[in-house]
Amino acid sequence: MSNKHSSAKNFVSVFNSLLDSFFRLPFKYTITFSLICHIFLAMTLGLSPDEAHYSLYAYHLDLSYYDHPPLVGWLQYPFLLLGNGQDWLMRILPISCWLLTCWGIFKLAQLLFPERKEIAELSVLLFLLSPMYHLIGMALVPDTLLMPLTCLVIYLVTSIIQGNNKLVIWMFLGIALGLSGLGKYTSFVMGVSAIFCLFLFLGTRLLFNRGFWLTIFIALALVSPVFIWNYYNGWISIKYQLNHAQGQGSWELKHAVAYVIVQILTYGIAVITLTALGIVQIIKHLFINKSFDITYSAPKILMIFGVPLFLLLLMSAGHSGALPHWSAPVWIALTPFGAWSFCEAKNAIQSNLPNHKTNKQWIVKFLGLATKWQIMICALIAVILAIGGIARESGEDALSQMSEVENKTISNPIADLYGWDLASKHAVQLAKKQKIDNLAVMNWSLASRIAWYSRPMPVKVVNSHHDQFKLWFGDLVDGDSVILIDWSKMSFPKPDKKLEKEQFEQCRPIDQLSVNDSFGQISHFNFLICENWHS
Repeated sequence: MSNKHSSAKNFVSVFNSLLDSFFRLPFKYTITFSLICHIFLAMTLGLSPDEAHYSLYAYHLDLSYYDHPPLVGWLQYPFLLLGNGQDWLMRILPISCWLLTCWGIFKLAQLLFPERKEIAELSVLLFLLSPMYHLIGMALVPDTLLMPLTCLVIYLVTSIIQGNNKLVIWMFLGIALGLSGLGKYTSFVMGVSAIFCLFLFLGTRLLFNRGFWLTIFIALALVSPVFIWNYYNGWISIKYQLNHAQGQGSWELKHAVAYVIVQILTYGIAVITLTALGIVQIIKHLFINKSFDITYSAPKILMIFGVPLFLLLLMSAGHSGALPHWSAPVWIALTPFGAWSFCEAKNAIQSNLPNHKTNKQWIVKFLGLATKWQIMICALIAVILAIGGIARESGEDALSQMSEVENKTISNPIADLYGWDLASKHAVQLAKKQKIDNLAVMNWSLASRIAWYSRPMPVKVVNSHHDQFKLWFGDLVDGDSVILIDWSKMSFPKPDKKLEKEQFEQCRPIDQLSVNDSFGQISHFNFLICENWHS
């Protein structure tokens, strides 16, 4: 018995000890400390490819876009106007979303588990320990917007289930679902989960509730710009998303397993382990009691919002068609679920329930180690971002020309966050000097930063396929000449080989720009004049 009580005490102290892990600061200051880190990095780092891409959405305002619905661009537009697109201003929105999500998870857990304050506190703590949320809480992607919106949708659905049938609640639910649809296509799963959850708890009487139909109407009205844009553009965005989600080739288990491993690394093993334990607890309860009593209604709601989207992403991941940050709404929904799982296991040990005789000492040790590692990982990521990574260029690598390092592996991915503003401005100066009207890059993934920092100069993509840059700047046409920007960490063959069908008549280097910090050269850019394109 003493061993049981010792396990319970240690189990509870795992998370309590974390309150002192942030330099022994009280819990309420851990969020402040994290926020300061976000602001410092936001003021230090250049924009990532996705950040620049979505900032260009604001610069090229439209009803929707090839890659995603328009909300990221619409919400960034005021910050573009405020300071002519300074990098730190473009990060106010994601940092605000991160802060709102901290508050939203706390309030959601309070609503779901009103008698259990510790679940709300642990939910916030699990959120703070997930590295991915710190990354997308500083670098805006559509999933950043879905973090607080997921909290809001679940909160409103739960309020309705608990008896709040005011029309204004239904109206806000429609707005929240509509904004989610304007944020990302996969949010349709959130809409389906919301409707399913309401039907599950309210039954068919939901069909006779005017608030329900008001929600549907508002949500559809808000997402209508996406369908209008797609209608006038041949439904290209929806086709692209369907193809992208399906991935390439047949479904393979190894890709799905790899995706799960990446989830553990990016969101934290603690919340994922606790989620798995919670699901096991619920399955055991169903198996023993043959019913799902009211005690489990809150976890049930969270599972309805979290599990379906994760299964969809897992299917897509099997085709190599899913990215790690796409699951951000999944773990936002399941973070309070994981906190509930922890508290249930703690209570089971303390109460010595007959159905929980398994000694959970291994869980105590495992979670203690896992949470310490997550703190270290978050701190390590922040340091690596701040110092520009580890690897540096030297010798021949530091002076390499285009084609000399083609298909080279990126040994320092953090280098991708440095130097693009300088390279873009330098390219514009070279273009004006040479009286050339267009800049160019070889691949669409290199285009966003160049297009952002050199705006309004057009940026053409040499290896073009149907993408957003083609819609904005068009394709190269016969006779075009460009200033081609080549980045040393992702270099391509020069596009003037005579065996190629589409090529320039000649490409010749005219300049080189190194990117340095106090530790040495991070990367460099080559600038070439490429003349007389012909297809």
